[in-house]
Amino acid sequence: MIFLKVFLMILATILIILLVCLLAKVKYGLSSHIGDDSIDINSSIVFLFGIITIKFIKKGDKLDFSVCLFGKRMKKKNKKQKYKKKKNNKKKKKWKSIFTNLLEYFRQVLNILKPKVFKIEGVYGFYDPSITGIISAILPIVTEIVPLASISLDPTFEEEKLDISIKIYGDITPIVLAIRTLSFLLSRDVRKVIFEKS
Repeated sequence: MIFLKVFLMILATILIILLVCLLAKVKYGLSSHIGDDSIDINSSIVFLFGIITIKFIKKGDKLDFSVCLFGKRMKKKNKKQKYKKKKNNKKKKKWKSIFTNLLEYFRQVLNILKPKVFKIEGVYGFYDPSITGIISAILPIVTEIVPLASISLDPTFEEEKLDISIKIYGDITPIVLAIRTLSFLLSRDVRKVIFEKS
């Protein structure tokens, strides 16, 4: 009986922790600057009311990934980087049957994320003016899909230039995103593709 009580208490504790993790809001933030020769990124994800924070920072050629517990950075072991050649995967799957489901899923995810701040500002221009024109035509569509976004991008057709700043801040509830993702993965068309024999 004592063993059973201890087991039930441990199980109840695990379930409570799991529920807290799923129900507690996760805050996320990203600020980035895209230039002609570099992309700078400063992003963070905050879990469990700030107990755990994951940061990813890229400044020039320097990358920094860190995990903080109660505001203190956790030490990581230095590992030698191994470079592996990427294998080209030429296998193609038929996505026509799940294309509608995929679009609906992304629409739902965007609706869940709903960043409180979504700003994109700057100037862009590509070596081929036609590409700049295509981007200019697509941007209004993006604004319609993400109405909360504040997009102020000016095209330049006379030179190749990139000077764009991005800021995204918001929060999500993990359990809601988990349910939507599970629903998408369990849909009939998606299951057919996932379990399709190669």
